[in-house]
Amino acid sequence: MNTPIKNSKKGDEDLKFIYDKVYDEINRCRDWPVKILGFTSGLYLAVLTILKINSDRLPIYSNGKWCLYIGIALFSLYCIGILMKQHLDYLKYRNIQIRMQKKMKVQFWKVNGKRIVPEKWDDEFKGKLWENCTGWIFYAFFIICLSTLSILIIYSLKTCAT
Repeated sequence: MNTPIKNSKKGDEDLKFIYDKVYDEINRCRDWPVKILGFTSGLYLAVLTILKINSDRLPIYSNGKWCLYIGIALFSLYCIGILMKQHLDYLKYRNIQIRMQKKMKVQFWKVNGKRIVPEKWDDEFKGKLWENCTGWIFYAFFIICLSTLSILIIYSLKTCAT
């Protein structure tokens, strides 16, 4: 839509529609880390289970171990990259939401004389990776621990001579 939003019922509906879409995008950015952790944990658990249960019947050569090490490391780096991108997207959409809340004057809405949104919600983010980073850092640390543990378990398996 190229026309500016007017202070009319149609303009308010358009603003609410856009606000809802931004809110949906914020929630998608919040959902990705949990999905990545679930998928990564399940994948590593499946690979390790197959290798451990079948270690007597499934020969693992040293080249195969190195391929697994490299594959796990690359996949972990890829997952961390996705977490970082989702965090930056979250900050971007959150800034759009803050601007829209200012346009709707949400900062002045009160219930029983108290603001309904915290004052810190008035401040836009700078869009830096380290800004408000505790969530994605925790998830990245979890993936690093999981991949390290997986590599150590694979390392402990018997290696067949080539």
